[in-house]
Amino acid sequence: MTYDGPTQSDYANVGALNREFLRLVRLQPELFRLSKEQQVRLPLLGRAQAERLATTPFLLFTISEDDEMAWTELCRGDPNTDLFRNGAAHNAGVRNLLGTTVSFLWQLAQQNPYAIRLISGAGTAWCELVTGMTCFELVTLARQRGDLLALRQAGSADIWGKLLHDGVRAEREVRESAHIAVLQTLLTCFPVTDADWPLAARKTKSPQLRVADESSGRRCR
Repeated sequence: MTYDGPTQSDYANVGALNREFLRLVRLQPELFRLSKEQQVRLPLLGRAQAERLATTPFLLFTISEDDEMAWTELCRGDPNTDLFRNGAAHNAGVRNLLGTTVSFLWQLAQQNPYAIRLISGAGTAWCELVTGMTCFELVTLARQRGDLLALRQAGSADIWGKLLHDGVRAEREVRESAHIAVLQTLLTCFPVTDADWPLAARKTKSPQLRVADESSGRRCR
């Protein structure tokens, strides 16, 4: 089995999804379970700062991939509804972002579940669950669940303090170092329980995964 990291095309899609998420946050921050500081800081990001933040090599938001019960229930739902006319999610922008994100991650899960671990934090159990459905079925059902969409690790002051400070700096080296440091924190402090994840981290071509595996014994704050 190969353990390739995400492609440049994958990262381009991540950036596009992050930009749309940040746009929605600026418009309606109350939708995304933000802390008081995040409700102030994120909507006030300038255009250039938001664009820099969107270039993280991972999604800035989650669709609750770690909520096994929610996704199991979702996948048991009735997909025989119209893709573009359903949607109990109360916000059209949220529905569209959910649908696009699920479609992207579903395709990635089919091809490389280890790349999806880097990008969204989803484990192989989530990948196996969602790839048991067609993309059409999954997107149709997920668009009805606006509650799945939230800021990634919103409760971590360390992560978001770094992202909203060094992570939006104009100096590329400083900014990219902050992004990689946060990625390593996400991989080591919020791990999945996949038994073969350490092997994937060691064998992957992605240096970020190798560093994360080597540092997995460090204490996270």
